[in-house]
Amino acid sequence: MTEKVLVLDIDGTLTNSDKEITDNTRQAIIDVQKRGHIVMLASGRPTPGMRRYEKELELEKYGGYLLSFNGGRIIECRTGDI
Repeated sequence: MTEKVLVLDIDGTLTNSDKEITDNTRQAIIDVQKRGHIVMLASGRPTPGMRRYEKELELEKYGGYLLSFNGGRIIECRTGDI
């Protein structure tokens, strides 16, 4: 299987108007990771403002990434490396 990368903006794309990830969306993203694909969350937010979504989507467990500060910082969730 070819590994693929799914990059998602947070505000207004991943989250609803209440800044929440719906159960269906959460499960779909976790399923994508279980299939061996990489998920990256991208935002203009600073890194601390993204951490709740990292945990909710289990990015650390599956080796996802955070792209914060409009891509100015890329963090590997599993290791915390920048």
